[in-house]
Amino acid sequence: MDIPDNDRLADSELRTFLDGLFPHGVAGHDVLAEIVPEGWERSPLLACFHPSVEQLLEEEVRSRRDLDSLRAELRRDDTVKADDGPRRDPTLQDLRRRWKPRRVRANDELAELMGLCLWDVFSDSHVVVAADGRAADIGPFRKSSDFLDQYIGGESCSPGRRCFGFYWGTNTISKRADLTNVFAMIFRRLRSAGADWLYRGLAGFILSHSDHEWAAMESFPEPASFSLKERGGPADAERLRAKFDDLVARVRERILNSPPPATVRGYRQVYGREPRGWPPV
Repeated sequence: MDIPDNDRLADSELRTFLDGLFPHGVAGHDVLAEIVPEGWERSPLLACFHPSVEQLLEEEVRSRRDLDSLRAELRRDDTVKADDGPRRDPTLQDLRRRWKPRRVRANDELAELMGLCLWDVFSDSHVVVAADGRAADIGPFRKSSDFLDQYIGGESCSPGRRCFGFYWGTNTISKRADLTNVFAMIFRRLRSAGADWLYRGLAGFILSHSDHEWAAMESFPEPASFSLKERGGPADAERLRAKFDDLVARVRERILNSPPPATVRGYRQVYGREPRGWPPV
């Protein structure tokens, strides 16, 4: 969503806004008591960073099959060269040979989980609206990740310092544990601050901007070396438009036929209604 600069909180105001939500820090004792009263090591959320071998197998098989599906899609496009076909799925024995237990770092893991969940709420094209109507906007993807890393870690990423890397949010861990209560905790704090949340999401952004993006593409002046004529002219543009429209339709169908994400479920718990923008239409 394009938001004019005068409708956004300034960087210093963003930090004050987040400090108001988390006066003891994102991994403070109050956060711990609210989402894991039984303690981090006894919480189901521990699986986010310490999954079982069986869970890792499920993730790797799913990832490989998704990649194989993408390759099959690319092979249907004669303009793209795809590599070889499906590979053998890993076995439980394969993963057990590679698997090594990791030491539990309760405070760091809670802080990292909170950063990933905050990215899901404040970034990914969603919009947090402060009580005065301005957007608490931490920037898109990598920029928002860097902002959260500095806010949570207290300093910029530098050689020798581990940076969390929050972009893509909870995408890689969302199936390891139910994060609904974590998001509900974030939304309770937002609601207490008089703030609200607009669902956009990457898929929602694509769906709502499809016509706008194509109109912009058609009106944007092109360098001579990348002219439509050299790429196939209007017919090529129409083919790309058709592929994009097909992607939009498939994304819409997938969203509408899937359970609501944990962000939406957490929002419902707190606000008692659907967030604006959900479901994307």
